[in-house]
Amino acid sequence: MSSLDETIEYVRSWCTHILDARRDVTILPLAGGANNAVFLCHSGSDRYVVKVLPPSSDGRADRFRAESEFLQYANTAATDFVPTIINIDSDARILAMEYLEGRRFDSENPPRSSDIECAAGFLCALNSTSQIDKPSYDLRAADGFLKLSAHLSDVRQRAADMELEHLPRKFRVEGGAFITALATEIMKAERALEFALCSSEIDDDWPSEKMILSPSDFGFHNAMATRRGVVFYDFEFAGWDDPAKTVCDFVLQPKVTPGQDANEQILCALAGIVNTDRVRARCSVLEHVLRIKWITIALAVLRPQRWQALIDVAFDKSPEMIIRERFATAHTLMNSGA
Repeated sequence: MSSLDETIEYVRSWCTHILDARRDVTILPLAGGANNAVFLCHSGSDRYVVKVLPPSSDGRADRFRAESEFLQYANTAATDFVPTIINIDSDARILAMEYLEGRRFDSENPPRSSDIECAAGFLCALNSTSQIDKPSYDLRAADGFLKLSAHLSDVRQRAADMELEHLPRKFRVEGGAFITALATEIMKAERALEFALCSSEIDDDWPSEKMILSPSDFGFHNAMATRRGVVFYDFEFAGWDDPAKTVCDFVLQPKVTPGQDANEQILCALAGIVNTDRVRARCSVLEHVLRIKWITIALAVLRPQRWQALIDVAFDKSPEMIIRERFATAHTLMNSGA
């Protein structure tokens, strides 16, 4: 889609023909993620959320397949924690889901302890049901590496892909400073991982049979407090994963941080599913690596291919606004590890 107007018309036509919406259907853009476009479809008294996912352009997992298959499973195994599916159109790469009403989480409305308990309950429901069938549900989470060293290699590659020439000139000095700082952070993480592995504190590998089913991009940035409790959404990166990565990402996610004790509440949800002592030890090293990864995610504007993808779905923001927001997030994450 080359413009917001064209995308709205595309979604309007889809809603009219697939959902039998009225001809006077209203399509309103919603705040979406960095990889998709999300709309409110309003037809009479009916309201739906319609999500359009473009083909993956970075050689990684198919986000549409990940979200649609995870949602189908979660609609059965963790019904109260996720939106109800209304329609999945694989050809159009569109998901239609129930419209959620409630309170969003942010810095002024942070999650409470009871909300974190809901998040733990969601993870437990996904993994403690007999309905999980590993042979048939074969999706791995995005960046679902089972080696700590592989996570570090991924961070190295993200940093190596960063360039400055595509940025407006006024942002290049600051962008270059980030690249230099990242090199220092990666060096520190390499030394910490090497020390931990040499001292036998942890193993580099996590057994594939001990993976958990994870929302992956798991946190309160993708959640809403509703009448039926906290409901989670956006599962483009979901799949089988190292539980330590799930715990670390939940705590590190920069948009809505859940507090220092959140990792223990999530670990408690995994008791009986995995060895939580081993996961906790693994988190002590992986958290450093994944904090750097979150910095590289914020700095996706420095990676030309990702930069173009960000622009393509950011209907409500100028390129300069995107860069400023991303740089501000990267500064916060850098300082949090100081």
